[in-house]
Amino acid sequence: MITVIIHFIRIYAGKFVKNERGVTAVEYAIIGVALSAVVIAIFDKDLQVFLEEAITSISEGGAVSYSE
Repeated sequence: MITVIIHFIRIYAGKFVKNERGVTAVEYAIIGVALSAVVIAIFDKDLQVFLEEAITSISEGGAVSYSE
């Protein structure tokens, strides 16, 4: 019985290691978080003000415009 369980664990572990779709999704998520952090660090206050105005304008049914 134990040998059968060990056999199934080896088979499924091998399939899990060969399946790279989950790894790719995690890599893309990490890249997305890193890029978001860089954008926020560069545009800190300007981006925050722009996003707040954009969300307010969209929620009121208007368009978004950005002027410096």
